[in-house]
Amino acid sequence: MKKFNKDCTTCKDYIDFVMPNEVINEIHGVVLFIGAGVSTETKRVFPDTLYENILEELDLKHNNRPSFSKVMGLYVKKCGSRAPLMSKIKERLDYFKAWPELYNRATEFHQEITLFPCIEQFVTTNWDDFLENEAKAMPFVHSKDIPFWDTPGKKVLKIHGSINDFGSIVATEEDYKKCYRELTKNTIGSKLKLFLAQNIIIFIGYSFQDEDFQRIYKYISRTMSDFKRQAYIITLDKSNEKQWKKYKLTPIYTEGSYFIYKLRKIFEQRKCLLPFKNLSKVLRIQKYITNVHDKTSRKYKHTKFPEIIYCLSYQDGILHAFQYLINKIKGGPSLCTKYLLDSINTYEKLVNKYKKNWLDHSYLEGYLTGLYLFNGAMFPDIKLKHIPIFCYYNEVDNEKFMTEKKFEKSLKFTKINSRKRQDAKKFIEKLNIGDSAVFHHIPRI
Repeated sequence: MKKFNKDCTTCKDYIDFVMPNEVINEIHGVVLFIGAGVSTETKRVFPDTLYENILEELDLKHNNRPSFSKVMGLYVKKCGSRAPLMSKIKERLDYFKAWPELYNRATEFHQEITLFPCIEQFVTTNWDDFLENEAKAMPFVHSKDIPFWDTPGKKVLKIHGSINDFGSIVATEEDYKKCYRELTKNTIGSKLKLFLAQNIIIFIGYSFQDEDFQRIYKYISRTMSDFKRQAYIITLDKSNEKQWKKYKLTPIYTEGSYFIYKLRKIFEQRKCLLPFKNLSKVLRIQKYITNVHDKTSRKYKHTKFPEIIYCLSYQDGILHAFQYLINKIKGGPSLCTKYLLDSINTYEKLVNKYKKNWLDHSYLEGYLTGLYLFNGAMFPDIKLKHIPIFCYYNEVDNEKFMTEKKFEKSLKFTKINSRKRQDAKKFIEKLNIGDSAVFHHIPRI
């Protein structure tokens, strides 16, 4: 969640802007091109860059400003192999991961992307694995990976390689020449051309002087005479406005993570996304139901009330729905209202399908209740004081949404010869479940 402080040096870059209607209306057709400006290589995150570190080791003056790839090549030549450079890159990224404060700064953009499920396709020149770790994006590094691009979920095309595959890293002048030569004929290059022809392209984390940007744009200009769709660049660099327009890029002057944050807020206001700010209430509900499950298991003995396993299965269903959706928030679709409504529709059909399988039926009733609760709590239509009534379920009487007092009364009046009760008793005896055991339904039917 973004926090704003007028005295903060970072917040000053959160500049308000007008979001293009095209981006809003065709959000699923947006592809983000991500550069080092939203990762570790920026003064907003750390006082020095990898480029500056290598310059110092080579004893080169900063004011000469040789290109990044040239400096990396000189370092490899000095060391006699690529291994020291790879170690240097890995050490730098590991350093950020070792310090939560630095890591949070370096992944501010990625953490916003994590909470925005509407954009699923990314292209990056960065070596780090932040998109993979934070947004659960699947990395595509080699041409042999591309046939699997249509796999559901977030995906990132890493055209300069990955820290998790040293042999793929593009760093030196020789690497760059080989990379862009191969892009003209391999399937990764074909995928890039397809993006440019069909999708709305947004560059984030690049400056006009950025060598990665220059090379990407040179490749684009060489392979396509013009963009088929409008392209944007999110930047704080107002000094090169004429150049952006010359490149047929529409500049939006703001900070990268703020741009994604504003996009998310627009879709929250339209009720296409659940408001993330209410997750804390969902977590409190989850904790409350967990305690109710434990209390129910202790209070009502299996030997006396065998049908209690139906209620415990129901409560497990609620908790499993919560666990799944909370886990899927990071890089997943849990905040998407359409995804939730589709899930509710699916589980309503499953509840009817499993009517005669009473243990699984009670579990599915709980899971469906969990979906409704999650949705209602996030919007928020459901308040904490409403939660107790959702916690109890009597499969024998096909009754749910009752108080604990009413539930306890219903147990006392359950017919001893009820088939559902007798089946529960046989199930407990077969598994030899003692009164001290806590019954759980596994997350599967």
